[in-house]
Amino acid sequence: MGAPSVNLKQIIIKITRDIDKNALRHSALFYVPSLATTLVSFLLFSAFKGFNPYEHNKLQVIIMASIVVSLVSVAGIQFLINRVVGEASQSDERVKQKAVASGFIKLAITVSVILSVAVSAILYKYFSSTIHLSNLEFILFVILSLFYSIIWVLTAAFWAWGLYKYPALIYVISYIAVFILSYIGYRLSPIDFLLGYTGGVALLVGLLSFFSWNFFRGKEKTKGIIENVKKLPDLFAKNYWGILFQTFFILAIFLDKIIVWISEGTKAGTGIQFTGVYTTGAFLGLIPTFSLVALAYFTEKVKPLSKGMYSGTLQEIHHRIKEYKQIYNTGLLTMLSVGFGLLAIVVVLGQLVIGNVDVTLITLTIGVGALFFEVILFNAFILPVFHKSHISAIAMLIVCLSEISTVFLVRGNVWFASLGFLVGSEAGLLLSHFTTKRMLSEFDYNAFRAFQLD
Repeated sequence: MGAPSVNLKQIIIKITRDIDKNALRHSALFYVPSLATTLVSFLLFSAFKGFNPYEHNKLQVIIMASIVVSLVSVAGIQFLINRVVGEASQSDERVKQKAVASGFIKLAITVSVILSVAVSAILYKYFSSTIHLSNLEFILFVILSLFYSIIWVLTAAFWAWGLYKYPALIYVISYIAVFILSYIGYRLSPIDFLLGYTGGVALLVGLLSFFSWNFFRGKEKTKGIIENVKKLPDLFAKNYWGILFQTFFILAIFLDKIIVWISEGTKAGTGIQFTGVYTTGAFLGLIPTFSLVALAYFTEKVKPLSKGMYSGTLQEIHHRIKEYKQIYNTGLLTMLSVGFGLLAIVVVLGQLVIGNVDVTLITLTIGVGALFFEVILFNAFILPVFHKSHISAIAMLIVCLSEISTVFLVRGNVWFASLGFLVGSEAGLLLSHFTTKRMLSEFDYNAFRAFQLD
C-alpha cells in the first residue's frame, strides 16, 4: 500500500502546482450568478405551488419569458461589451480606459432597453389575447424584461474587465432577497408574488448599477452616447460573426424548449405551457454544462498568451504555441470528463428520485447534446485567433435549424425536440472541431509566417 500512496501524493502535489489558483478562483466565481439564478428559480416554482395551475403557469410565463426576451435582445450588444470593455481592460492605460468602458456601457444599456421594449411591444397582442395577461401583469413583464436586459449588460461588463467577485456576491445577496420578497407576496396573492419577485430583481439592478458606476467612473470625461453611437457601425462591421454567434447561441439554448412550450400550450389552451416532462428533463439535461467552468479557466489562462502571440523570437513564439495547445487539450478533456460525470449523476439520481422514464430519456438526450454543444462553445474561443469566427456562428446556426426542424414532430412526442438539439449539436461539433484541429495543426506555420514578416 506504500507505493500507491506515494504516487497519489506526488500526483496531487503536481496538480496543485500546475493549477493556476487565481484563474481557478475566477472561473468558479464566474458560475456563481448562474447557480444563484437557477437554484432560486427552481425553489420558487417547486416550493410555491399554492396557486391554481392556471395562475401558476402564468407566473412562470411572465418570469421565464422576460428572461428569454431580454437574453435574445441583448445578445449582440453583450458581445460588443465583451469586446470593447475587454480591450479596455487589457490596455496599458487601464485607468484612462475606464472612461471608454463607462461610455460604451451606458450606450449598451440604452440599446438593450430599446430592444427589450420593442420585442415586448411585438409580443403584446399574443400575451394579452392568447395567454390572457392583464395590463398590470404585462407591465410587470415589460419591467422585468428591462431589468434583466440591464443586468446582463452590467454583468458582462464586470466579467469583461476580469471582475468576478462583485457579480458573484451581488447575485447571491439579491436572489436571497428575491426568494424572501416572493415568499411574502406568495402569502398574499399571485400578483403580490410577482411584485415581490420584481422587487428582488430591482435590488439586483440597483446593486449592479451602483458598483459598476463606482468602479468604472474615472478621472477622464466619459464620451457622450452620440459619440459612441457613431462607432457602432464600425463595431458591427468588424464583429458581425461574433454577434451572430452570440445570438444563435442564446436561441439554441431555448429554441427546443420554446417549441415544446408553445406546442403543449396549444393543446392545453393556455398559449404556453411550462410545466411538463420536457421542461424537467431539458433543464436537468443542461446541468452538465456547468463543466464549462473549465472554459472560464481556459480563457483566464490564455489571456497572457494571446496578447502578442507572434511577438519575440521564434523560440519564444514556439513556446507560447506549445503552451496554448497544451492548455486547450487539457481544458477540453477536463470539461468533457466533468460534464460526463455530471450527466451520469443527473441521469441516475433523476431516475431514482423522479422515476419517470420519459424525463430520464429527455435528460439523457439533452445531456449528450450538451456535451457536444460545449465543444462548440469551447472552440468558439479558439477560432477567432485564426480569423475563423464564422465557423462557430455557422455551427450554432446548424443547432438552431435542427431544433426548428422538429416543430411538427413534437406534437406526437416531445422527445423529438431533444433529438433536434442532439443532432444539431453533433453536426455543429463536427464542423467546429475539425476546423479547430486543422487550425491548431497549422499554428506553427502561421508563427513562421509572422516571424518572417517581422
